[in-house]
Amino acid sequence: INEKAYNEKKGKKIFLSRLNYGYSRFINEKEIVGLFEEYGFESVYTGDLSFEEQVKLFDEADIVAGATGAAFANIAFCRPGTKIICIIPKEYDFNLYSTIAGILELETIFLDAIIEERNENLAISTYRADAEYCRKLLKQLLINEYNSGDYINN
Repeated sequence: INEKAYNEKKGKKIFLSRLNYGYSRFINEKEIVGLFEEYGFESVYTGDLSFEEQVKLFDEADIVAGATGAAFANIAFCRPGTKIICIIPKEYDFNLYSTIAGILELETIFLDAIIEERNENLAISTYRADAEYCRKLLKQLLINEYNSGDYINN
């Protein structure tokens, strides 16, 4: 499988980032963003975009990834079949995004994150993602696209 060709594949792959906004509960976001960028994802900051720009961005996306947060509400503008990768601690037991995704026929993958500093309000606890697990997922996505015929190996 030609990873370079995959990374340049037509279709937007976006990672919803908060790196430019200061505080984030996702404590190894910089590492994970870099990993996703290696696989052709573009980091986006929805807080810097107009409503119209956000609608267009999500409508054009083939894959939307990132840590749980309000920006994921924009998956309401995705086309059926769009892949959604949400990094969220399983302990949150939060199903809003999977409900939206199910209604809109989006393909959803939830990546469990490890809570580092637990807070009384679980939703504001800090957490980290397992970088090696993320890398394996991204490689598997590459293989699946290749096997499904959506990917052409030059």
